[in-house]
Amino acid sequence: MIRLFNVYYPVRTLILLVGEALVVWTSFLVAIWLARSDDSYIVLNFEYGYYQILFITCIVLLFSHWFDLYDATSLSARWDQLFRLLLVLGLVAFSLAALGFLFPRAVPAGDSGLLGLLILTIGLFVWRSTYIWLSRQPYLRERVYVLGTGE
Repeated sequence: MIRLFNVYYPVRTLILLVGEALVVWTSFLVAIWLARSDDSYIVLNFEYGYYQILFITCIVLLFSHWFDLYDATSLSARWDQLFRLLLVLGLVAFSLAALGFLFPRAVPAGDSGLLGLLILTIGLFVWRSTYIWLSRQPYLRERVYVLGTGE
């Protein structure tokens, strides 16, 4: 367990969080590169593309936290996790559409936003199934030592 701000966090949960953040970041980065291949450097560096991707990553992680996708006890309920992940992706799509309407410079413009959501959907399903497989491996299991003889 890792101690951060006087709170202990399991290593498995931090691996899930960092992995999901990387999946979200790379999916929208690849989407911008694919959709706007000629001027992707300009979009990322001069039109605040990196900040837009960071904003979207924060939104996805926040919605995932609200839907308890980082709860280690609910990883065994596979269909429940799948349903919650689809809810998060739908809510992200609606919120990005609303933010794109209200604040056009807050989200990637054009086809890169839609392509990013498609890549994100596939990426999150692959990452979650990989993480579930990894969490069952012996080197990521939590060891508990119970000491005592009383109640």
